[in-house]
Amino acid sequence: MDLKTGLVGSGSSVSRELDLVIAGGGPAALAAALYAARYDVDHIVLESYQPGGQAALTAVIENYPGIKTITGGDIVTGAATVILAMGAGRDAANSIHDYLTWGW
Repeated sequence: MDLKTGLVGSGSSVSRELDLVIAGGGPAALAAALYAARYDVDHIVLESYQPGGQAALTAVIENYPGIKTITGGDIVTGAATVILAMGAGRDAANSIHDYLTWGW
């Protein structure tokens, strides 16, 4: 399991208490993970194929909310990039907090 993104691949074994379990890894699941991370909800995304699910393999997605036309790969990459950046930002904020609080 990738602790920064909450993504779990096929065959993984995890035992921990969570606030939210997101079944599937398509665009809707990645959006749910994005908001869970944004509001510091302890979550996990269960996807048996790959982040983005089958949408990642789709040539053209039309009528996705707020987007006229986009490829499946672009919609997945965009969400994954934001989720990873939020994790990196949270790590940086925690490091700054630790330094200012504890001096290390």
